[in-house]
Amino acid sequence: MFNEKERQVYRKKYIDRYTAVNSGFISTDEPYMAINHGISPSTAGKYKDRLDLLFGWNGDIRNLSKEMAYWIYENEVWHYLSLDRVMEYSEELVELMFKWSTKAAGHRPISSLQESMNLLNKGRFGFKKIPSDGKFGKKTITLLNKMIHEYANVDIINILIYLLHCDYLMWIKNIAIARPDDMVSDFNVAEVELTIRQMSRVLSTGTILNH
Repeated sequence: MFNEKERQVYRKKYIDRYTAVNSGFISTDEPYMAINHGISPSTAGKYKDRLDLLFGWNGDIRNLSKEMAYWIYENEVWHYLSLDRVMEYSEELVELMFKWSTKAAGHRPISSLQESMNLLNKGRFGFKKIPSDGKFGKKTITLLNKMIHEYANVDIINILIYLLHCDYLMWIKNIAIARPDDMVSDFNVAEVELTIRQMSRVLSTGTILNH
């Protein structure tokens, strides 16, 4: 279990690392496709009044500072997905959900997790199906804790992480298919290779469902 100070330290460390990797302004031929610190104009625009009040932002994506990007990531992604709660189970799960949600996925990482939990429990233990509502709330936490207890001889969290990686790859693949042929997408060799490596680490634990 993490205390509030530990959660704050980890949250800052991870978001700082993410903004460092995605630092700077990247322009495109289409203004709406430009990004700054990984933030798009449409995402930043949702918080224009708040960013103006807190940081004096003028609405120009080119002037979005790292501090503003951090504020957006903390509120648009971290708190939106309740990642402080998710962190109690797995930091790798947090990092995958965060990365996926920053790609305009919204609550999709949580709803994907809920779908996998429901499928793994289908016909087992008499657990009630939970809604795939994208909220990491009481029902999801209760079911996850029951799964950890009932699947005591396997690492159920690792299995859910693996399934989430699969869903993530299919999600970015489907978006790439829908885009024009000359448009760059996140479904590229580097991203797929990285995801496969992460999936391989999960498989290396040797956990299987044998109930």
